[in-house]
Amino acid sequence: MQQIMILSGQPNLNHDTCTERAAVFIHLHYRDTLDKYFAYMTCIPESVPIYISSSDKWVEDEVSKYAAKKERKITVFHKENRGRDITALLVTFRETMLQYEYVCFLHDKKEKRENDKKDISLWIDNLWGNLLGREGKGYFSDVLATFEKDRGLGLLVPPEPIGDVFTPYNSWNEINFSQTQKLAEELGICVDINPDIEEQPISLGTCFWARTCAIKKILVKEWIYEDFDDEPLPENAKSYAVERIFGYLAEDAGYRAYTVMDRAYAAIYISFLMKCRREAFPVIESRYKVCNLYGIKRLKKLLEYVSIHKVIYIYGAGKIGMGVYWYLTDMGYLPQSFLVSRKDRDYSQMPIQVLCIEQLIYEDGIGIVIAVGQQLVPAIVNVLEERGIKDYFCMKQ
Repeated sequence: MQQIMILSGQPNLNHDTCTERAAVFIHLHYRDTLDKYFAYMTCIPESVPIYISSSDKWVEDEVSKYAAKKERKITVFHKENRGRDITALLVTFRETMLQYEYVCFLHDKKEKRENDKKDISLWIDNLWGNLLGREGKGYFSDVLATFEKDRGLGLLVPPEPIGDVFTPYNSWNEINFSQTQKLAEELGICVDINPDIEEQPISLGTCFWARTCAIKKILVKEWIYEDFDDEPLPENAKSYAVERIFGYLAEDAGYRAYTVMDRAYAAIYISFLMKCRREAFPVIESRYKVCNLYGIKRLKKLLEYVSIHKVIYIYGAGKIGMGVYWYLTDMGYLPQSFLVSRKDRDYSQMPIQVLCIEQLIYEDGIGIVIAVGQQLVPAIVNVLEERGIKDYFCMKQ
């Protein structure tokens, strides 16, 4: 997501009147976790309509009992057991959503393995707590006040899931990227969906707050249950594309998308990222000899450079050169050889041959990666350019 918004959760009484233009839509599937979600629902003001769908009659009855006990108006929809939460959003709730200016969509989750229970529980709190709040109705009021104040705001989504089993960033793979592009074309979305863009309006989890007009293109389409795959979902299921499309919908409609969290979760999130950094960077440094974010960005740029050259030489056979060698081989590229200015030590144990620069026969298609300490870079650049070689990539630029 492009920008992060941290809300205080302080009630904003000046915007209580807009609750009549907002609604919360929830899909519930699992029987044994209902009480957890009922607790989050206490954060929704009484004036805000709640719509709940399920494919389980027992769950529907329990929701009705909860509504009667709390004396709340909750409308229950029965949906086909197909397409999980995505069909609740785009088939069951679609027409009702279009009646409101602001909509919040949520759904339940459950771990598939016992070892995942802790991380899934944190993800649930991430999704529900950062959209509804965790106690009191102040946070909910703060969300609506933010939409009212910022007319360019189109979408609020929780941050990506964190934990031992989750990757702490939003990632594409070739299949869901192509499916998302296909869905964007189907919906007439005219924005650049590019996996190489560093800051992308991509969200995971299909839970969000939205200004309805910001996601209207997907809501006005008359979806049916059969548009979506039955269980078990294939790897190229349309649902995975829907999950990733909402930020692009908002961008296409001329709105901004933000990642939203409250202060309590922001502290958890920052602590987790600091832990990841402490544990990940030593591993990266030990193999690739980069120890900061700049170095990691250079490795990404390095791949772009290598991909457009037929043959790669690494200028420098020390620690940095070896780090580049291991990185390229790990990524599927095998450098031709190392280059050095002079052979002043034994290179017999190197994984590939080591040549003096005088031995290089330079021709088109050759790429040279300068992999030495910063203080040696100018001298090596001079050596290359004196030989008429201007096509090189410097790790320490």
